[in-house]
Amino acid sequence: KGSVPKGEKVQVDMAFHPTTEAHLHDHAAVLHIINGPKYPFLVSAAGRRPLLHFSFQKMDFGACFLYRQGAQPAVAVLRLTNEDAHDITYNALFDNKPYLEVDSSPTNLAPGQSAEIRITFMPRELKQYDEHIEFEINGLYRVSVDIKGSGHDCDVSLANPSQFNYSFGAVKVGSVVDRRVKLRNSSPVLAQCTILQSVMRLEELDIRIRPTEFTLRPKDQIE
Repeated sequence: KGSVPKGEKVQVDMAFHPTTEAHLHDHAAVLHIINGPKYPFLVSAAGRRPLLHFSFQKMDFGACFLYRQGAQPAVAVLRLTNEDAHDITYNALFDNKPYLEVDSSPTNLAPGQSAEIRITFMPRELKQYDEHIEFEINGLYRVSVDIKGSGHDCDVSLANPSQFNYSFGAVKVGSVVDRRVKLRNSSPVLAQCTILQSVMRLEELDIRIRPTEFTLRPKDQIE
């Protein structure tokens, strides 16, 4: 409602602010001049969600060893790309936890621009984890990213416990005695193993160990 002084012009603005996907097709409207004519017209519009692409909306870290200080945590990188013709803002509505951290702050993406978000999983307990990270887009709607994973103890041990103390017996000078021990990974997690620290100490005693670094698949064994 408004007025137009004699001899002047006034611009009438119409605003369309959908909060969900919506479509208007030939919606009837009328401009009514008090004590004057009426001017009917039709309004058409469409409301859609901003085209913000998520590189994934589900991430399963799978089985992971319980996190220890200094250990390498499990990390996933979520990439968000603005595929729209307009700027898009997003905000991760998530409070970091001891076992899950999201490295993200409120961000505005220009058309064609991308941003990478680092998600770090550090299980602290022997259990299954299920989390949901919500992103608020343009302050209007939310997209959820589901995170899963589980925590497990590291269970790499001698397949034969009797070899815990291993004797080479009496060895003649200049001769070589070869002994083998078998290691087993009883956990459901891939184990990256190294014995380099022990190797350096044992080499001073003319004891050689091979291999010094190896990978053990879940339930696998190595000599």
